[in-house]
Amino acid sequence: MEILDAHQHLGLIEDYTKATGDARAGESLDEREHRTRVEAMDASGIHHGIIGPAYQYLMPNGAADTSRYNDRIAAFRDRDPRRFPFAIAAIEPRHGQAAVDEVRRVARHRKMAGVMWHHRLQGCYVDSPWTRKCALAAVEEGLVNFVHSHHGSLLEAPWRVERLAAECPDAPFVVLDGLAGFEETELFYDIAKRRSNIYFDTGMWNGGTAKPQAAVKVMGAERLVFGSGLYSYPMGWRRTPTVDAIREAHISDEAKRAIFSGNLYRLLGKKP
Repeated sequence: MEILDAHQHLGLIEDYTKATGDARAGESLDEREHRTRVEAMDASGIHHGIIGPAYQYLMPNGAADTSRYNDRIAAFRDRDPRRFPFAIAAIEPRHGQAAVDEVRRVARHRKMAGVMWHHRLQGCYVDSPWTRKCALAAVEEGLVNFVHSHHGSLLEAPWRVERLAAECPDAPFVVLDGLAGFEETELFYDIAKRRSNIYFDTGMWNGGTAKPQAAVKVMGAERLVFGSGLYSYPMGWRRTPTVDAIREAHISDEAKRAIFSGNLYRLLGKKP
């Protein structure tokens, strides 16, 4: 079964990366990034990845740094479009109108497929006024909003995600890491009944086959997309157990195909 990973981060912690091992002579940071990322994907049986931002990058020049970062993400996609057919952008709500302008730039000039939010690392609420304006601009440009909801974070609380999704009831919102914690999972199960435009990735799942079985039973396979949370080198894992958990779960092959790639292609509205 084809696997398209909705949840990967391309980091920019250059000083930390240089201090680690496993570098090859003459290899640039992005060359090593590509090599080690593909190795981890191959070990897990992941065919394609959507490459997105990591929100530790420095911004001494504000919006200009965000634009340069998004250019790098787009370039990473373009160097290997077979493995990384889609890219999603970093958008900083606290940049105000410049953030809205960046949404339109990455859609029109970098051909990105979506925007990724991680408010716990961005210092504002999911449902803050400028996030709403940026999310609306993304929808207008045909981009998908990927929204982190990390367990325990008040900035990324489930009810705030619901408020944001309510702004655009006909547009999909993909929640990343939202079903990782027990309490957040139960909250999102209820929210999913009210908001049919909210979808969930498999980021940070644990519990083996029980997790996908329960999620499919409660929400249906059509609300789930595969997401590994693969980070930049040095990576937190070399092989994700979530692939095997879904493969071995007592759900139909049709449900597995939908989770692994079908649902995400449908939400994006295109295949490479």
